[in-house]
Parts: sequence; structure tokens; C-alpha cells
Amino acid sequence: MIICGGAMGLLMCCVVEQHEGGVNPTESMTRALISDDSIARQSTLGPVQLGFVAGVILRERIPPFERMLWRACRGNVFLRQAEIETPLEDPSTGDNVYKSVFIIFFQGDQLKTRVKKICEGFRATLYPCPEAPGDRREMAMGVMTRIEDLNTLALRRGTERSGSSVPPILNRMETLEDPPTYNHTNKFTSAFQTLIDSYGIASYREMNPAPYTIITFPFLFAVMFGDLGHGLLMATFGAWMVLKEKPLAAKKSDNEIWNIFFGGRYIVLLMGLFSMYTGFIYNDVFSKSLNIFGSNWEIKNLTKSYVVTIQDHMLDPAEGDYIDYPYPIGMDPVWQLAKNKIIFQNSFKMKISIILGIIHMLFGVSMSLFNYLYFNNKLSIFCEFIPQVIFLVFLFFYMVLLMFIKWFMYFPTNVFDKQCDATMFAGQISIQKLLFACAVICVPWMLLAKPIYIMRSQRKMNYSVSHQQMQAATGNGDAEQPIHNNTAQPISGHGGEHTEEDLGEMFIHQGIHTIEYVLGSVSHTASYLRLWALSLAHAQLSEVLWNMVLSKGLMLPDWGGGVALGSAIAKIVGNNALRLPNFDDRVTMYVYEEIINGKKLTDIINETHENVKYLPGYKLPPNVVAIPDVVEAAKDADILIFVLPHQFIRTLCSTLLGKIKPTAIALSLIK
Repeated sequence: MIICGGAMGLLMCCVVEQHEGGVNPTESMTRALISDDSIARQSTLGPVQLGFVAGVILRERIPPFERMLWRACRGNVFLRQAEIETPLEDPSTGDNVYKSVFIIFFQGDQLKTRVKKICEGFRATLYPCPEAPGDRREMAMGVMTRIEDLNTLALRRGTERSGSSVPPILNRMETLEDPPTYNHTNKFTSAFQTLIDSYGIASYREMNPAPYTIITFPFLFAVMFGDLGHGLLMATFGAWMVLKEKPLAAKKSDNEIWNIFFGGRYIVLLMGLFSMYTGFIYNDVFSKSLNIFGSNWEIKNLTKSYVVTIQDHMLDPAEGDYIDYPYPIGMDPVWQLAKNKIIFQNSFKMKISIILGIIHMLFGVSMSLFNYLYFNNKLSIFCEFIPQVIFLVFLFFYMVLLMFIKWFMYFPTNVFDKQCDATMFAGQISIQKLLFACAVICVPWMLLAKPIYIMRSQRKMNYSVSHQQMQAATGNGDAEQPIHNNTAQPISGHGGEHTEEDLGEMFIHQGIHTIEYVLGSVSHTASYLRLWALSLAHAQLSEVLWNMVLSKGLMLPDWGGGVALGSAIAKIVGNNALRLPNFDDRVTMYVYEEIINGKKLTDIINETHENVKYLPGYKLPPNVVAIPDVVEAAKDADILIFVLPHQFIRTLCSTLLGKIKPTAIALSLIK
């Protein structure tokens, strides 16, 4: 063990508590290590030289050892000791003992001899400690080297005894390359980290974007897949995989598709939950709407049955149908019945997609700022981050501001002349020209500023080195001084020494990054429109799925199970009504509304007098009218003919109760 002591300009007095000889235990006795005479002689004889010895001693012997030094040396020594926390093995007994390390300062050879004899009497182990700081440093390095050799030897012996084929000794190699990046993950974040790594791995100590992707990825998916019903199905599937993950993982399936789903179970769960949220905002459940808070529209001069049946009323707030305050949350359910539903939703979803996309891009650019600050890369902040933010904000975020200005200024109830100005506020054209000019200036700023600065720094550094060499060649003594030039340091705190890069390669590298950012800003903004496009496609496909599949399973098709049979009965009843003179020739037939080639089935039947879907090739009498509302079809009828199983008649009668003639009679044609 090596004890390193340093030079002391001023030595404090030694304080020792005495417990014997009638002295008060709490009384401190002090005595100067250097007398006044010694201090007086110091000015004439030079500085006082203090000697010291260092070693270790048993911890329980420290108090008597300290008292003995005090009494034998009459207080002319300075003792410092510290406990060694790790127990040491006694070579004679093999027991673990606790020791303390000490260092003693003194003046003169007599005190040195006396101190060494006391140390021998207390069986303290003394260790050589050089007086020069350089020698002490060299000895410490030698001891550390021997300790490392002992550890290596112990590992080697342990490897030979264990018979392991993998050596535990790793040799550390110095290199200029960046170390590999390792991100700590768990079963929740591993799928998101894999998703990020498929696009690119962050450099060593750079900010990892995977934690932010845990929110942004499922949310952007939900913008495209906003459906409360479909999201519930997906969230249920994801929750089942999460709750049953231990038994499912124990099966160790070889099915690659299943392993992909199971590995991304937390992604599926979050996508389902976020889809439920956006579906609630869109007010979309299997292409239908929920009327939770009641509509804020009042369609005047129209009956409820007409609105539900026709479904082609144009909603225009300027016509007075709007109540003048918005729906509490999400979309008003009345848009489900509006003719301009797609126009309204397209405008809303398109703008929301652009807003979310630009905010997402700004967030991504801002992450680079934290990397630059961490690596103290001020040059990249000024030459890359600032122009990138200006370019993105002045061109694209300005467009987002215009959207909000439009929403605030052009409120639904405000009526503006169709020949209004093309601008929304005074000076808009001038501001846009200024913003565009600033954005254009940012392109050469990103392209040339950093390479030019590095090139000038290289020239300045080369000039300084050449100047120092010339001074050394002419024999100038100042040339021996070290060069303190800030430009000789690396310009960037990360990514290597810019001073060694080739100038042409530097311009090419910066040009590629500039073109990639400028074109990427435009293309990414357009790419975020896919959120709107896929949301529109999902909504339309959901509506088709409802009309073609779900509605037929959840509702009674034509209230009768046999749609073709119902049309056949309508053909017979219509012909009989025309033939018999005592009957009213009007015949109404309830038909569940469907869309056939972009047209409503009831409109096709009423125009062509043929049920082209369920009874093609058979013409219906002209007095048969197809109506999609069962109450509207039955309210004026004298005879009701049911073509459906009897177990469904109770539900149908409950619907028609109080809404038909009290003298009407009913017949059932299906047992």
C-alpha cells in the first residue's frame, strides 16, 4: 500500500485528548510543531524541511499509538490517519483484521529515529514513500500495474480451473471510431425500439427517439383508423395478448405472422386505444354516429322521418340551421345524415393532417438541438439548426397559422360576400413575400456557412503553425512556448476532427444534407396528407362494410328474411290492387336502404320498377312504391302484409304501435 503525502505550507497544531495524569479529558493540549526560533531561523537558513513516514497499523492500536507519539516526541509530530474499510488478511494467522493507514510529519533526524522505533514497537508496517511528487506518481502507477497483473492472473487461473471456452479477460483498445449504441429496453419498449432501429440507429450518446414514438406512432395510426368500434376490437385483441403473454410466450410458436403480432402486442393495444379516442372525436362507430349531447343543428320545415329517409339535406350554417355554439366534443352527429358530409369531413381531416404533420416535423428538428447542446456543437446550432427551423416555420408553419386565422375569422355563422378579397388580413402579401425570401436565404445558409467556417479555421490554424515553425527556425526563444490557439481545436464536439476532412468532401456532404432537408420538408408535408386520405378511405370502406355485412347481421333485412319473396308478394299485391275495383291501387313496400352502384336501392326500384338486387328480371307494377322507412311505409295502409318469421313480428309491432291506422289489419305469410 502506498501513502502519498504532499507538501504543507502551514502545519496546524496537533490536538490530543489526555485521559491520564490528572488532566481533564476534555482539555485540549496543543504545542507548536515548529517553534518560534525555527521560524526566525527560516528567513536566514531557508525553508524548513519536514520528514514523514507512512504505514498501516491495527485499528484498535491507534489511540495508544497516538498517545505514545505525543508523549515521546513532546508534541512535535503531526499525525493523520484514516480507516481502511476493507478487511485485510493477517499473513501469520490468516484472520481478517481491520487496519488504519497513517502518515506522520516531523522535523529532524532524532524525531525520525524515535518515530520509527515507536512504529516498530506497535508492530506497524511502514511503506516507502518518495518525497518528490513525480516519484510518488511513478510509484503509484507501478503499484496499480502490479495489482492489475494480479487480477489478470487470478482471472486466468479461474478460467483454467473452470474449463470455460470463453476467456473473461477483455483487452481495451484505443480507437477514434464511435462506440456502438446500446439502448436499454423492456418488453413494453422493445417493439418501439425495433421499429426505430429499422429506419436508423442513433449515434453514441445521441437522444433516442423511441420513447416519443410510443405516443406518436399509435396516435398517427389512429388518425387514419379513427373508429370507436374498430378500435375497440383492436384494443381487445391487444389486451388479450398482453394479459395472456406468459402462456402464449411459453408455447414458442414457429408461425412468423403470429410472432410478429405477439411481438408488437403493446403496439396493437395502444393503436386500438388511440383509435377509440380518434373515433370518439370523429363520432364514428362502424360508420355510424353517437348522439350523446344532442345535435346543435335545427333543420327547419322538415320532418324527422323525411330527414332520416332522404339523407340528402345540405347543411349550411348561413341558412339559420346552426344553433350558434359548437358540439361539446368531436363531430356533430347530424353530419351523418348530411349531403355534404364528405366535403366537410375532407376539409377538416385534411387540415388536421397538415397541422399534426408540421408539429411533428418541428418536434423532430428540435430534438437535434438537444444533441448539439449535449455535444457542445455550437457551429451546427448556428449553421444547421437555426436555418432549418426558420425554413420550416416561415414556409409551412405559416400555413398552419393561416388555417387557424381562417377558423377564427370566418366563423360558420358569419356571411361573407363570394367576391371577397383573396387575403385574410392587411399586408398579407408583403408578409408572405418577406417570409419566402427569408426561407430562400436559409438554403445557402445551410449549404455554405459550415464548410466556409471550417475552411477559414483550417487556414488560420495552418498559418499559426507555420508562424511558430518560422520562429523556431530563426532561433526565437518564444517559439518554445506552447501554442494556445482556439482554432486548433476540433470545430465540432461530435463526429470527428473536421480539420482532417477534405474540402470537396465537406461541401458534398453538406450539400446532400441541405438538399435532403429542403426536399424532405416539402415531401414530408405532402406525405402527412396520407393521414387524411387513408382516414377517408377507411370511413368509406366502413360504410360499405356496414351496408353490406354488419347491417344484415344486426338488423332484419326487409323485416322478413326473404327479400326476394317480399318483392314477389309486392308484385302480386300490386297487380291485384290494380285489377280489383274496390281497392285503393296504392301499394307501399318497405325496403332496407342500400347503395347499388352509387345509387339508393329504393330510387332504383321506383325508377325502373324492378328489384335489381334481390329479384332481377321481374318488373313490379307501377303502383308499388319502395320506401326505406317502415313507419312511413305503413302509416296510411289499411292492410299490412308481413313477410318475415313470427318471432320478429313482436319487434315490428312495437315499432309501429300508435303510428298506423287503428282500423288497419295485418296478415303474415311466413310461418
